[in-house]
Amino acid sequence: MAPSIDTSHPDDRRQNRAARRKAETRARLVEAGRSVIARKGVDAATIGEIAETADLAFGSFYNYFSTKEELLDAVIDDALELHGHAMDALTGELSDPAAKVTTALFGTLAATASDPVWGWLIVRVAISHESLLKRLGERLLIDVRRGIDEGRFQVTTPLLAEYVIGGALIGCVRAKLDGELDSSADAEFVAYALRLLGVTTGEASTLAAQFSADDTSE
Repeated sequence: MAPSIDTSHPDDRRQNRAARRKAETRARLVEAGRSVIARKGVDAATIGEIAETADLAFGSFYNYFSTKEELLDAVIDDALELHGHAMDALTGELSDPAAKVTTALFGTLAATASDPVWGWLIVRVAISHESLLKRLGERLLIDVRRGIDEGRFQVTTPLLAEYVIGGALIGCVRAKLDGELDSSADAEFVAYALRLLGVTTGEASTLAAQFSADDTSE
């Protein structure tokens, strides 16, 4: 088979290379922002340290972001998009709202263990930016409302349930990162959350234990 010939115009190729380099540099800044913010928190993270971590000159930062807040938005978008894809893969084929909530909570706790930087990012940003908690809880709220509609959950205010579970989840993540809890507490936390939603104590424990057993056997 004859090799293909690049017939694109040289100017187009240069523009493509420039766009690629720009995208790669922006991604480096987002990753650097993720690392610094996870380590120090939003307020203590500086543009200078983020640029240095990305191995860029201070002024180069402003070629991609106008402010630290704009970078933070990109960092949050990136973190939640990756987490969302992971949750879709875990829960996409599940039809039972209780099973979906169980799986999503375990998946989030597991993500903290496998990627502590992600976990610390969520904890640090959640303290100062309520929008993160709202966005992180969007999927949970959908599942809670569906569970209520189907008679699976027994709560009257789904938004309150989402806030309580979401806040407790952040606290659990923080405790795990600080070494105060380990993965053995995951099933107990998930069972608590299910009971809060009105699942019986016996079924909540069974669902939590079932997922925990499936997870550890993989």
